[in-house]
Amino acid sequence: MTEKQLISAEFKKEEVSAEEAGTDKGYYFYVLEIGDIELISNPNDQLVNGQWACYFLNSDEIEIIYEFHLRMLISILKYSLKNVQNQGPI
Repeated sequence: MTEKQLISAEFKKEEVSAEEAGTDKGYYFYVLEIGDIELISNPNDQLVNGQWACYFLNSDEIEIIYEFHLRMLISILKYSLKNVQNQGPI
């Protein structure tokens, strides 16, 4: 994915200063919260072939590298969140 695609999917940029990172250079990554689920991108200094990927926070077992899959996941999560909020528990 591209950085532009992450921004288009409403991810928010999180910047880490060099001081916070404990290095001579800072970095940034993208985050999207849907309910209590948080999707996070790889940092800009760890891109593979210039491409971005997304993961569930605290899990690196699932990697999303295609915009189509990311948008499907976001749609499912947002739809499910709305249903829970509108209908209550099943």
